[in-house]
Amino acid sequence: MKTKRYFLTVGIVLALLLATSLANAGSPETEAALVKLRAIGKAWNSKVGKQTKAIYIPLLQKAAEEAKGGVTVTKDLAYGSDELQKLDIYAPSASGKDRPVVVFIHGGGMRRGDKGDLIYGNVATFFARHGIIGGNANYRLVPKIKWPEGGKDMASIVVWLKKNIAQYGGSPDRIFLMGHSGGGAHVADYINHADIQPGGKPGIAGAILMSGGFNVSKSGPRVKLMEDYYGTDPTQWDARSPLGMAKAYSGVKVPTFVITGELDINPIERASADMYALLCKRGGCPRYKQVQGHNHMSTVVHLNTEDDSLGPDLLDFVNRTLKNMKAR
Repeated sequence: MKTKRYFLTVGIVLALLLATSLANAGSPETEAALVKLRAIGKAWNSKVGKQTKAIYIPLLQKAAEEAKGGVTVTKDLAYGSDELQKLDIYAPSASGKDRPVVVFIHGGGMRRGDKGDLIYGNVATFFARHGIIGGNANYRLVPKIKWPEGGKDMASIVVWLKKNIAQYGGSPDRIFLMGHSGGGAHVADYINHADIQPGGKPGIAGAILMSGGFNVSKSGPRVKLMEDYYGTDPTQWDARSPLGMAKAYSGVKVPTFVITGELDINPIERASADMYALLCKRGGCPRYKQVQGHNHMSTVVHLNTEDDSLGPDLLDFVNRTLKNMKAR
């Protein structure tokens, strides 16, 4: 009975949340990009990833040119001893202090990916162009690491930011982590895992979880990843997954924004709906958005173009969260 009620709740949540407004494409070029995405459809694999990048690279090149002079980038700052424990800081060129900070954690199934320059640097640039310190971080990859080392890298990023971000104009008390796909899984783990949080507290103002790999797979192509990261005992996988950690967590709760793309594949959407439902059950539903017209990657790579499908919502989440912090 409880299982039926749970799935009924998730179904109602999805029905309500999927009733969102159409994307605001913003220009003929971004409208054309959305038409191409729609033609690709609701799919995700390496081919779709390459197609999506090809669609958006010209738009991001144009945006990067427009951003020149307005954003100062400091590359490859070490937040740990491993060669992958590096982050880039994108700051508004105009002087300022105590600015909010949003650090983006890229996807790649926990096995691959890079903070890059044009792709993924677009996210940090977007925030810097709106008066926020943008960050873009790499992290150690599977199979070199095992659970919960991905979450521990998030903790190391937070510790570094607390100590150093003021010199780049940011506030150590106004930090947000924004994770996509595998990066979203690591951010979700961090905010729901008191044992790896510095001093047993998250120390961040908010978290943005985009199309995260929050669940586990006990069959199919993801099983090898489960074994490599969560261990060879499948009976431990559910408890160690971001959903399992969120279910068991009783520590300091972080304001959260859960995001998917309309063209995300069903397992990603279901996992995000499950995360939303769990956080609701814990008290205080998070913010949620299904980005219309976008797929697993374009929800991220369209940022800093003329497409306003998600950008205003991200800025509003940051501003509202900080306003609520100030009011408490």
